[in-house]
Amino acid sequence: MSTASRHSRLARAATALMLTVALASSALAQEGPSSPPASSDGRPLFGAEFEFAGRGNRIPVWENQRFENYRAIMEQIRAHYGGQGEITKVEWKVPHPSGEGERTLFRAEYRDPQGRKWLLEPEYVASRGLDGYELVTPPMENSEELRRVLDRVQNSGLVREGLKSGVHVHVDGRRLVGPNGNATGLLNLINMHENMEPLLRRVMRPPLIDH
Repeated sequence: MSTASRHSRLARAATALMLTVALASSALAQEGPSSPPASSDGRPLFGAEFEFAGRGNRIPVWENQRFENYRAIMEQIRAHYGGQGEITKVEWKVPHPSGEGERTLFRAEYRDPQGRKWLLEPEYVASRGLDGYELVTPPMENSEELRRVLDRVQNSGLVREGLKSGVHVHVDGRRLVGPNGNATGLLNLINMHENMEPLLRRVMRPPLIDH
């Protein structure tokens, strides 16, 4: 997999993220005294989930996974924020796929200097096993900040695209309905999405597009 190919996929994800945030920003209803907080430039907060496989440490059986793999990837984010804060291991139990008993899963958590929590969780990316990772961002204000974080993770050599990799973008839509029940912003967003859907489909790979 070429470096140009990896960066092309990263550029598509970043472009889609900025389009989504811009779309919601343009559709916002007029703010009132009870409107939820937005970013410093008035745009809605957003978050994203990025799914990818490990490079050189593919783990088809979860029981063979090591937390060191999670720590190494999360360390790239910690380094972006000056090496401040700690990376912690969080465990929880889920029913075993065999239907017999439970098994223990774990994820890596990191709080950046702003107190925001980043998660790196197990994900299905190439098989029916938890063989990959999902990076869950905290609510963010600046898409360029996220782009720089993704560049660092991508260039670390620790990750690659999995067969089932995808990107989920979440935008805070609370301000789309005004304090007096004014839903103009929500209607604007629906109309703009209908008009821009062909562009969004060209930006993202069609098989990965969902609601």
